[in-house]
Amino acid sequence: GIEAVKAAGGRTIAQDEATSPVFGIPCRAIETGCVDAVAPAHGIADAIVDAFTTDGETDD
Repeated sequence: GIEAVKAAGGRTIAQDEATSPVFGIPCRAIETGCVDAVAPAHGIADAIVDAFTTDGETDD
């Protein structure tokens, strides 16, 4: 599950409670402590971009 993703160096994003019709699954993921970002449904694409552009590196 999510622990395996993190152990392999993956980045994880969970949908927030306010925009999740069924929050059980994202809630459990968040509770593991393995979630890097929590975002509303309409913000997940931006969270993905942020995950790959705010890791301390620049485009310079």
